[in-house]
Amino acid sequence: MLTNNDGRTDGKFTNYLKNTRELKKYDPELFNWLNNHFANGQSRNVSFIEESELLKNCSFYSQILTDNAKERREYFEEFTTLSRHADLIFFDPDNGFEVASKSYGRRDSSKYLYWKELIPIYECVQSILVYQHFPRISRAKFINDTVFNIKSKLPTESVIAFSTNNVVYLLILQPNHEQIKQQVEIIKDKWKDRIMVLDL
Repeated sequence: MLTNNDGRTDGKFTNYLKNTRELKKYDPELFNWLNNHFANGQSRNVSFIEESELLKNCSFYSQILTDNAKERREYFEEFTTLSRHADLIFFDPDNGFEVASKSYGRRDSSKYLYWKELIPIYECVQSILVYQHFPRISRAKFINDTVFNIKSKLPTESVIAFSTNNVVYLLILQPNHEQIKQQVEIIKDKWKDRIMVLDL
């Protein structure tokens, strides 16, 4: 969910790349790629990952998402058509799921993913992974409340939270997506001291 540059410096944090001994073991190929591209403060652009060979079986949707309601509807109409054959959709909004204080079409609404956009995609029998920034409240409570909200909106029985120090990724699983479930188990084992995996 690419938006225009807002001038913020959220993406500047790359000090973790200095922690080679501790972090490289989790995914050497990814760590080396990141280190080669960004360790010395080179310019950063999401197109770099799109053009790399790291995510070979992925398609990317790189149109700019604006706050304008009409443009946003057109954005999702096109996206839904282009992604109809995908098993797993990853949404990366700046902040995460919609909040009551930021109504659809308002300023900075592009930083959020709205339920009316998510529901039709799940109904197309696609599993969904969503980036979610932690607000300044109890993280455990926030995760539980968010999962409860997801289950109240979507007919899913399985929501898996990948909780890290600063963000949580929420996987809304289709019941028949066994291959994705197998990958979850790999992550749970390989990253167990870095990512808390919760099947809620």
